[in-house]
This record gives sequence, structure tokens and C-alpha cells, in this order.
Amino acid sequence: TSNGALNALTATSSNNNVLSASADSTALTGTHSIVVNSLATTSSYYTNAFASATTTLANGSFQIAVGSAAPATVTIDSTDNTLNSLATAINGQNLGVTASVITDATGARLAIVSNTSGSSGGISITGNTTGLTFNQAATGTNASLTVDGVPVSSTSNTVVGAIPGVTLNLAGAAPGQTVSLTLTPDTNQA
Repeated sequence: TSNGALNALTATSSNNNVLSASADSTALTGTHSIVVNSLATTSSYYTNAFASATTTLANGSFQIAVGSAAPATVTIDSTDNTLNSLATAINGQNLGVTASVITDATGARLAIVSNTSGSSGGISITGNTTGLTFNQAATGTNASLTVDGVPVSSTSNTVVGAIPGVTLNLAGAAPGQTVSLTLTPDTNQA
């Protein structure tokens, strides 16, 4: 028989703006000291602005690579020579990125965002022969935290394995601020 409900634990954070957590039945009661130095970020690029998402673009090509993957060529030609059609073409290649068009008061821009957070999802754009200018908006970096004094790096803001049986959900960076995570029996389930 299973004692799942009897063994359930509640995870209580001293600062939910920095982190929250959940515990499974394999976690042990206790208190842990956690410092979230930085959150995992996602790599992204955007282009220069055009009058609209349907403005005709000059022909050319560029390469996109995510992490250690081989670069893939994206070609602008008569079949995908607007920002809208270029975003659709990029998304159709399953390159590990999501392309979209952002329109604001300055015009329309192509945005390319990695589907993988952390440094392993870093995007590089090379060999650009188009009329597009690519600007790096953010680099993909790993989350950095310490758990009971042990440095931990995570490609995601959901950290599994730093404390056995506990999933940490990082919500904000607070370098130098120790957050207490207390694991106690869940009397509601018992």
C-alpha cells in the first residue's frame, strides 16, 4: 500500500517573489537556505523596423544556429519576402526558435526567440546577405543559485535535483538575500 498522502510535504518559502517550491513523497523534512543570484534567460534577436509586416524585403539569406546545433540557412526569396511570410518560413523549419512579427509605433520587426532557455539555447545569426539588421536582445544564460552553500547552475527557472524530491520554481533574482525553504508534513493531506 502507498502512504503517499501521509508522506506528503508542504514546501514554504520565506519569499515567494524569489522562489516557490513543491515537494514529492521522497523529500525529507527540513529547512534549506537558498540564494537566487540570477534567473535563466532566453536568447533572442530582433531586426530593424520596416513600414509594415507586408513590406517587400530584399532577397538574400542568413544562417541560424541554436546552441551547438549546425547552422541552418534561411532564404528570403519571392516565396517569403515579407516579415510575415519570413516568420512562417522560419517556424516551418523547426530550428529550435520561434519567429514572430512585432508591430509598434516604429513599424514592424522580426523577432526570433530560442525555444530553449539557458546558455544551451543561445542563438547565433551569421552569414547575413539580406537587408535585415539583426540586433541581439538577450543572451541565453543559466540560472545561478546556491542551495545550502552549494553553487547550482540550471538552464531553466524550474530546478529539479538540487534538493532531493523538491522542485524549485525561481521567480526573481535576489543576490545576497537568503531565502529559507521549509519542508514540513502536509497535515491537510494526512
